[in-house]
Amino acid sequence: MLILAASFIWAAPPTDPKDLALYTHCQDWLKNFPAAYIATNIRGEGLQYAVRRQAALDMLRQKRDFGTVYEMMVDLDKGNFLADQIIDVLVEWKARRAIPLLEQIAADKKRSKDLRNKAREAAAALGASKPDAPPVFH
Repeated sequence: MLILAASFIWAAPPTDPKDLALYTHCQDWLKNFPAAYIATNIRGEGLQYAVRRQAALDMLRQKRDFGTVYEMMVDLDKGNFLADQIIDVLVEWKARRAIPLLEQIAADKKRSKDLRNKAREAAAALGASKPDAPPVFH
């Protein structure tokens, strides 16, 4: 279950000083917005706004708002350059509703072999995982 061990490793912030400054600015700007808005900031074509999109995904991961799973699945389906990390988040959050999409990606010959393998492993890990217990309110 290599994927489960790797899923808790966050992407490192950019090392280039200009990119790091932009990344920090984007995180500072996004931190006060609701998770649904932050999730819209991972959208884009190709590597367009890559630093902002990375900062948004890292902020989502930090907020752990499960209501954004669908938004991440849409971006994963569209081939977002952050697909590898999105799969990590889906596994980390035990998002079992992503299993059909992950299986679809695993079978898609247009996707890279590494991404197909990761999606296959993620679907298997999610299928084998037990859901977390629902919260208990007192």
